[in-house]
Amino acid sequence: MGEYDFIKSPTKLKAVQVKAVTADILRQQHGKCPLCHEVIPSGGACLDHDHTTGQIRGVLCRNCNGIEGRIFNRANTAKRKLTVLEWLENLLAYWKLNRVPRFNLLYPTFKTEDEKRVARNAKARAARAAKKRNV
Repeated sequence: MGEYDFIKSPTKLKAVQVKAVTADILRQQHGKCPLCHEVIPSGGACLDHDHTTGQIRGVLCRNCNGIEGRIFNRANTAKRKLTVLEWLENLLAYWKLNRVPRFNLLYPTFKTEDEKRVARNAKARAARAAKKRNV
């Protein structure tokens, strides 16, 4: 062979191997999801893979696996001429930039906790009054 002998083709798993491979990778991850760092409950482990290449990346909890897929799909839609990774890196940088508010403005439909409390109380008062009228 040549200078690339060290590159081996990936091994394609058989369906009957998935459970054992999932358990083995989960042991290597100390039973934790690499995204949320929570212990993955029995029956809640998902063998995560790249849907473009088929490469197995690790074992995620069911919640993170589903969210990761949805985020990838949304980022893929949003990315324009960027790669998904570039778009996600830009999103993360944008969030970091805005950890400290840059503008002293609130969105018009945003409700503060006090406004939410007042609305809940008004709704409860109206419900009590309606119930009183119907009794």
